[in-house]
Amino acid sequence: MTARNIIESLEKLIKLHKSFNQLAIRKTAILKANDTEVITALLISEQKHIKAISQTDKERERAVEEFLAANGTAGCKSSSWDVQFCCSTNRSITC
Repeated sequence: MTARNIIESLEKLIKLHKSFNQLAIRKTAILKANDTEVITALLISEQKHIKAISQTDKERERAVEEFLAANGTAGCKSSSWDVQFCCSTNRSITC
């Protein structure tokens, strides 16, 4: 497993978060206009974004765990702080 999979997941998360942020900006304008029909459609789109972000983050976690296992740091958690700690100290931690 290479770091490429992790990078691709992070790039996808960035795109999803930017798109989600644009929805929030649109939502503010729609709320000010009190357009309930458009709000309903926007809420559905928000839910789809949330689901995609969650799924992509799980993929990122798996990619990090596989990368760590392949590079001799198995047992490290996949959060960025844990990975950073494990890589800098070359040891495992439990949370």
